[in-house]
Amino acid sequence: MTTDETLSFMDDTSVDVNFICWICKEKFKDPYTTSCDHTFCRACLTQSTLTNCPTCQQSISTDDLKQATLIVRNMIERRRVICSNCSQSGIPEENIDEHIQRTCPKTIISCPAANVKCPWKGPRDQLDDHLIMCPFNGIHSTFIQLKSEYQRLTEQLRRFENHCEVQYQTRIQDIQNIRDNQNINVAEFNEQLLVEESKIQGSLFELMHNKDQISQLEQQIVMLQSGLHHCQSERERIHKVAIQHENQIKELIKKQNIMAGLIGYYNPELIDHIAQCEQRLMKLNEKKLTDRDLFIVVQHAMINKPCEVLDLQSNEITSQGITILADALRANTTLKTLLLDNNRLSDLGVSFLANALSTNNATLKTLDLERNGIMDEGASNLAQMLQKNSALTNLYLSGNQISDQGVQLLTNAMADHNTSLKELILDNNPFVTDASVQPLIHMLKRNLSLQTLRLWNCKLSDKAKEDLSEAASSKTNFTLLC
Repeated sequence: MTTDETLSFMDDTSVDVNFICWICKEKFKDPYTTSCDHTFCRACLTQSTLTNCPTCQQSISTDDLKQATLIVRNMIERRRVICSNCSQSGIPEENIDEHIQRTCPKTIISCPAANVKCPWKGPRDQLDDHLIMCPFNGIHSTFIQLKSEYQRLTEQLRRFENHCEVQYQTRIQDIQNIRDNQNINVAEFNEQLLVEESKIQGSLFELMHNKDQISQLEQQIVMLQSGLHHCQSERERIHKVAIQHENQIKELIKKQNIMAGLIGYYNPELIDHIAQCEQRLMKLNEKKLTDRDLFIVVQHAMINKPCEVLDLQSNEITSQGITILADALRANTTLKTLLLDNNRLSDLGVSFLANALSTNNATLKTLDLERNGIMDEGASNLAQMLQKNSALTNLYLSGNQISDQGVQLLTNAMADHNTSLKELILDNNPFVTDASVQPLIHMLKRNLSLQTLRLWNCKLSDKAKEDLSEAASSKTNFTLLC
């Protein structure tokens, strides 16, 4: 409801004189009529000592007073008001709520992206300008679309399951009914067999006919089971698609949380340091940079002042912050070397980088991911990236926790798909053992681009090292260090 703070009444000089009380000379308030049909404010009649009508001087009594007719009261109440927010006048009082909620340019409203944590609130006439700059607006639209698609797929899956279940139960019931009928027929046939031996041949023929029907029904059962299997496969496919959309929603929520944390954050020392660096080489190592600083790094070191080498070694970057850098890599046209040694990316952070480098990135040549707690899941993501990326030439993975399984995934990608990688560093991965030797040899035989393979301080026996050296000796311009 609108309060008196959001409106004011227009000048009372606009009020019809027929609605002016002759006692208080103001517009009627709670109008009552005397026995002589003259109307006054109720308070004016009851609080005064009048015994005669001020208009016609006829004798009056408070016992004879009656409330004015509804039409008179409605005409009095139909007042025009002024909106205190925007000062628009001439608004019918009953329409002021709709004016404030829908059209008033000065009403304070929230951003449409408030449900994804946009904090903006302001006058309605400033909303369009805010939406142009709002960092949450795109996420909000994508979030709504993905949520709608997820709900649509979930509902489609539910209807599909119900449909399959109804069909399955119907067919099973039909088969059961047919079997019941056949059992009845067989029982009747046995009774007739005992009574009428002369009809044995005819009964046998009927029995064979019934067996044929049973065989056909069994074939129908097999077909129904096959159809059910297909339904289950389709259900699994839809479920996988739903999971993919759910993961995308989770990733957007993570990005939304990161963006929410960036609001109001400013690091002038970092900006000054970037400004002092030469454009080709941005040395930002050992600066105690956190996830929030990566937004500044991308803006000032990759967009405003695009560099060729970005050194972020020995900082405090995690998987959450690396999403900002991964998004920037999708549009990268200048950065050739990215050094992330000794951070805290983990397998999750590697998955974001690998996804970005799997599509539309032909610039980055060197990627240093040493000492980032990467395990086999991260190696799997990098292997999938190597199958699609044709630009990366140097990959450094020493000092992680990659095992034989991760090595096999990497070597399979390089043996059959990758043709660009020239240097692979796997030093100081203590879970790499002799079980990795055969996949490595297989890769060396098939891959033509790799020139350097380093395996220092892994758990390789002398025999394993000899086998690798023998396989490497057959290659030209190749260096094996183990």
